[in-house]
Amino acid sequence: HRHLAPPTQYEEPMDELLDADPGLRRRFPNKLALKDYSCPELACIAAKAAKERFDCVLGAGVEAGLAELVRVRHAGEIRKHNA
Repeated sequence: HRHLAPPTQYEEPMDELLDADPGLRRRFPNKLALKDYSCPELACIAAKAAKERFDCVLGAGVEAGLAELVRVRHAGEIRKHNA
């Protein structure tokens, strides 16, 4: 049988859950830790979505400006929303 656990960035709560039942670590022996997206990566994703979904190409400097806006306005929220 194959078992799959949902990926999570909350390593400590996941460890607590796995420790709650001795059999869980045996059933889910592998971990996958994913890093949060950076502000430039989020801006790149937005630019790609704009092109693919709306056929809209961002003008010169817009992607970099968006990355800065995300950093200034939303940097503290990235970890919460990447989960």
